[in-house]
Amino acid sequence: MKLTEKLRLWHRAWRFVTKTEKHEIALVRSVVRPGDFVLDIGAHKAGFTYWMSKSAGAHGKVIAFEPIPHLAAYLRDVATVVSGAPIEVAETALSNSIGTADLYFPGPHLGCASLETTRTMLQDPITVPTTTLDEFLADGNYDRRVSFLKCDVEHHELAVFQGAMETLSRHRPIMLFESGNLHNGADHHTPVFELLKSLGYVGHFFDESRLVQIEDFDPDAHDAPDDGYQNFLFSHPDQTRWEVLHRPFVASDISMRAA
Repeated sequence: MKLTEKLRLWHRAWRFVTKTEKHEIALVRSVVRPGDFVLDIGAHKAGFTYWMSKSAGAHGKVIAFEPIPHLAAYLRDVATVVSGAPIEVAETALSNSIGTADLYFPGPHLGCASLETTRTMLQDPITVPTTTLDEFLADGNYDRRVSFLKCDVEHHELAVFQGAMETLSRHRPIMLFESGNLHNGADHHTPVFELLKSLGYVGHFFDESRLVQIEDFDPDAHDAPDDGYQNFLFSHPDQTRWEVLHRPFVASDISMRAA
């Protein structure tokens, strides 16, 4: 990786931790611990991958899922320069079936790419391989417990979690994911919440720097006004880090403790 690309990576990582995703990154740095096996689903340009690797440390492991070929290639370069947990790049989309699917681009930014055709597309789709998380982990013979996952897949969260039911049931990872209601007015949040609740998960959402219980979530009041998205945290009561997650705290305080 060239020096200019390294500088862009470091700038992006620090922009995430200080501005664009500061509360979410603070949480990652608090709950991901040395030796953890963690997943970044929809890794894009490593904004979260970087901090997950740093937090998991040399004895941990990160798998970064990214189906867009040139972004996957970029992540493989990132893996050579980040001093933290080894990063494995999986050039595939996660879903609820195995095969191929069209990946659509509703905007100029590749971070908006989605397997869902929910908006007007600005460019032709590309065909990408798909698999389920359960199948991927089984095929890879990973003998470690997944302790944390982050998921940002632009309205495809439900399908990803449907394809991960065994993993979620057995491993009960802490889950940080983005979700938003569809632009046609359809309720996208509720099916995702209900599926996770059926597995015994308890949910919270970010209201500025605070985590608020999911029962108080109102899409009209709490979804971001510009794009309709919100970040959610779901975890299981049996999770050993339950007290860290579900006592009252301000995420900015975590950032100070985790620095």
